[in-house]
Amino acid sequence: MSNILVYCIASILAVGCMAGVVHGHEHWNHGHGHEGLKMHYYESQCGSVSVEKTVKDVVWSRVAENGAMAAKLLRLHYHDCFVKGCDGSILLDATQNTTTEKTAGPNRSISGYEVIDEIKAKLEAACPGIVSCADIVALAARDAVSFQVRIGDADPSLDPVYAQSLRKLCPNPVNPATVLEMDPNSSLTFDSHYYRALNRHKGLFVSDAALLTNRQSALIAKVLENPRAFFAQFARSMVKMGAVEVLLGGQGEVRKNCRVVN
Repeated sequence: MSNILVYCIASILAVGCMAGVVHGHEHWNHGHGHEGLKMHYYESQCGSVSVEKTVKDVVWSRVAENGAMAAKLLRLHYHDCFVKGCDGSILLDATQNTTTEKTAGPNRSISGYEVIDEIKAKLEAACPGIVSCADIVALAARDAVSFQVRIGDADPSLDPVYAQSLRKLCPNPVNPATVLEMDPNSSLTFDSHYYRALNRHKGLFVSDAALLTNRQSALIAKVLENPRAFFAQFARSMVKMGAVEVLLGGQGEVRKNCRVVN
């Protein structure tokens, strides 16, 4: 499947965010960006060890073991960036005297921390104090989506065949342990299938179906059904998100352990 586009464009998520955060570097000239961020910043900063290859090898290995890990790493990056910027703070464990983002109600279901820990341990062994935790999160999210994975009353707008299949899968009374694919037949593949299903009235949630009730959002859903359009827009969004309020220069620290401050 053609996720090479995302891999190439989203590779600028190999940014320097220190504290995770990198020492302020020259602006990467890629059309959209943030002063101080640079592609492939760690290229020659870890001796003979390739930082980006180390991250990719661990991520691809873990995604091969568990296809759901790709989505977990994407979510980890999203939650890190959208709370006070991309600073790796989502990784911090709570202490007896402090609470952290990780313990907030909406974040308790986030997982994938062990992958970041594994990557950090490998990089600390090779070049201590060089690679920031926030950068590891950004790189892991990038590599996760570049990996090709092996792979009641229904809303009246719901496809009737799909609605019937949901009735069979969802018992009555409700069983909280029931697991259901949100993107049937493509839940472990990074592609535009969600929009293809949505435009055929096979969105799982009411919020999905609502996208088709507005002319503008319905048009966007139709455009994003095209794989090239979806990958291009996804990459642009990831790049934009990866530059949200990053810490530069001496604003932060490179943690030895991503779960605690130095």
